[in-house]
Amino acid sequence: MLKTRSMRWNYTQNTNRIMVTFSILVKKYKTASCKVGGCRMIKVEFHRAEPLNISLTYVVIAARHNGQWLFVRHKERSTYEIPGGHIEPEEDYISAAKRELYEETGAQEFTLDFVSIYTVAKDEKTSGGYLFFADVKELSVLPDYEMAEVVLMEQLPVNLTYPLIQPYLFNQVLGWTVPSP
Repeated sequence: MLKTRSMRWNYTQNTNRIMVTFSILVKKYKTASCKVGGCRMIKVEFHRAEPLNISLTYVVIAARHNGQWLFVRHKERSTYEIPGGHIEPEEDYISAAKRELYEETGAQEFTLDFVSIYTVAKDEKTSGGYLFFADVKELSVLPDYEMAEVVLMEQLPVNLTYPLIQPYLFNQVLGWTVPSP
């Protein structure tokens, strides 16, 4: 079981979809992904402990630098996303968050706070991951991996890579408060 609001680490180093919000019930969000021919339901939920029988394979890190949010654009896309990615085999979720934040933004020095576990249910399949907040003190040159650019913005961009999921993750971070040191 993970404790919230008390985990902190210091570290140096599209589409023709329509989004519709149906209900908010104890940190459960439902959206519909609609294309020509029908709709699919997507459910985003936030958890205090690891849910049973659901693989938690992702990390997402909402990061701020000098008072602005960091968003990244993949080399193969024209849309933006919150930094994050897969947890590698034999890697723990904290190490994965640190690695992904560096690889996708060039963050060299930052604090990393655990916010929540999240799950996404779509087409009768559920997956999930760990959501973090990072306060980035120092950025270096963007490493030559999969991201084309890092942008600083005041708010969530309109042209998101994952428009049915990331607004909920972002809002969860906005509603979370940074723990005292």
